Amino acid sequence: MNKTEAMKSFLQERPGQKFTAQQLAEWFFRTYPDEGKKKLASSKKLNSEEALLRQLKAEVYASFGPNASAPIKHTEDHPRRFYFSPLSDEEEVVAAERAAAQPAGTQQSPAKSEKELYDELALFLWNEYRVYPKRIDEKRSSNRHGPNGNH
Repeated sequence: MNKTEAMKSFLQERPGQKFTAQQLAEWFFRTYPDEGKKKLASSKKLNSEEALLRQLKAEVYASFGPNASAPIKHTEDHPRRFYFSPLSDEEEVVAAERAAAQPAGTQQSPAKSEKELYDELALFLWNEYRVYPKRIDEKRSSNRHGPNGNH
């Protein structure tokens, strides 16, 4: 069994679980230690287990990365996480949107107005930066000197 097929079957046995290339390389090395030792012995460039794990990690990216033809999917964040999903890309998007949507019957709390957020902002500025904010009272302020006249 080659590495790509072994990792593909590992991911297919765990649909939806996401693994980094490093995790897949470590799994392969633990599961098939003879393959790893054989590769170390036959390679002129690989001289340690760490170098072998780096090589296996690179092979995971090559086998399952953006340009690969394998049915294994990956996330866009870094490090990429590889996973198997029986759903199509469109079905995954619909499922993710459905999970993100609020359950029916629950009401969303109304958004706070800008005026209500001033107190929270003032508290944050004071606690984090020791800055005492001062508010401009828009009712009493004026701009008698034209644009940029209050600067």
